[in-house]
Amino acid sequence: MEGETVRRLLKRLLKLGLVLAVVMGPASPAAADTSVAVSGGSWYWASQVPGVPPAGGQNIGQPAALPAPDVPNGDFPVSARAGVSDKETYLHIDATGITGATVTKLVLTLSEDAAAQNLGADTAAIKAVPVTGYFENGSAARPYEEKPPVADGPVAKGVRTADGKWAFDITAIASQWADGTLANNGVALVPDASANPGTTFQVVWSGSSPPPTTSGEVVPGTASSDTGPSAGDTLVPSDTGGGTTAPAPVAVEPDFSTPVTTPSQPPPAATSSGKASPQTGRRAAATRTKGASKTAPAAFFLAAVAVLALLGAGAVALGDWGDPSPERRGSVLRALERRRARPEPTPLEEST
Repeated sequence: MEGETVRRLLKRLLKLGLVLAVVMGPASPAAADTSVAVSGGSWYWASQVPGVPPAGGQNIGQPAALPAPDVPNGDFPVSARAGVSDKETYLHIDATGITGATVTKLVLTLSEDAAAQNLGADTAAIKAVPVTGYFENGSAARPYEEKPPVADGPVAKGVRTADGKWAFDITAIASQWADGTLANNGVALVPDASANPGTTFQVVWSGSSPPPTTSGEVVPGTASSDTGPSAGDTLVPSDTGGGTTAPAPVAVEPDFSTPVTTPSQPPPAATSSGKASPQTGRRAAATRTKGASKTAPAAFFLAAVAVLALLGAGAVALGDWGDPSPERRGSVLRALERRRARPEPTPLEEST
């Protein structure tokens, strides 16, 4: 009766868990660590006059920089003309906190600035790729000659929503930053000519209201150990921020000063009178014989078979007694046989 009550209770709890799972739905991704944030950026313009110093520099003897009124100050644009890149944005992302961690998900999100001149944003094709060289933050409308180099991949294609928000899934890029296979120099947002060739568009993202953000899931790294730290070990933070590291192992030297002795066989079990039991001795002998038979090599049996075969062949060749019987011919042999068979004469017979 009690077992039936327990089963009913378990069934009710299971149904309740299913209902809660349906109502609550799948868990949403947790926000990325606060250290994974956009720390700055710059953008470059193909139509800018090369050789013009940045804002605040001396322009003596050089042409003035072309203005970019279609991009508000502090915003980040990407544009293309007939499929050719015209403006590109480069962003620095502070990902030092994910070194040694596992990046489950990391998404870069930007919002279009409604006050800027956006053109064909709904048909624009933009991708994010890793930056492999150094660049400074705060540069705007700088010439393409000053752009840092970029890698071919991993590639994160931008996805735009109807309200002008863009999402770039840079999980693959951030994972390589975390495991050290790729240096973190930021990401470049550039036109994706292969996705929509020959198009003309301009997308301008807000730099401050709202700023570019990141979200996702990052699992912090832990110290790798086969058996885990013991109660006396002290874990210290690692220099790279990837969890903790165990103390350095202590070298152990082998000790050859202690002599090694071979353990002796235990004595046979004694009876109440102090003498070994005959049955115990027989069992021990039987055990040794059985063990010896198991360990006999196969060559021993082959040698025994060979010896028996040779003995059989010799017996067949030599006759029943092992020696050939010579054929008795002539009177000499018969005389010798008669003499051998005759009894020896006594001394009295010899004297007569």
